[in-house]
Amino acid sequence: MDFSFKIKISLRGFLFLSFFLFVRISASSGQEVEHNYPVGPAKTNCDSLQIKGLGFDETLSRIENTTFRFHQKFKNSRLNGVQAGQFYSCDGGKGFLLLTVDKKKTIFREVPKSVWDSLVITTDPDQFYMEKVRDEFPGIPEN
Repeated sequence: MDFSFKIKISLRGFLFLSFFLFVRISASSGQEVEHNYPVGPAKTNCDSLQIKGLGFDETLSRIENTTFRFHQKFKNSRLNGVQAGQFYSCDGGKGFLLLTVDKKKTIFREVPKSVWDSLVITTDPDQFYMEKVRDEFPGIPEN
């Protein structure tokens, strides 16, 4: 009788530990947390980023050396069209979109994250770029 009692306690402890580890791993998975209230640029320095009037190289350098709240990228194995993209956002709402199209990079400013999200999942990134990005947002082309 004592033997089965010890097994039940051990099993309960194992289940509790398993649940705790699952919750801990899930909480630290690095996924972006959605909020229903405005979230400022915590643990970032992007709120002081000044790029007005700068050329492509200096703008890219400042962006790459800045800490953003959200940064995501993709890469396509294509020879032409949209080949790669990166999105940097200080507030999770709008940000910088760095696109490589036909082996030339352009930095677009004030791009909503919803545009980035749509670009990442579209089946035709070239058409999406032509219709929703190229002429819609101010861009700084690579020299």
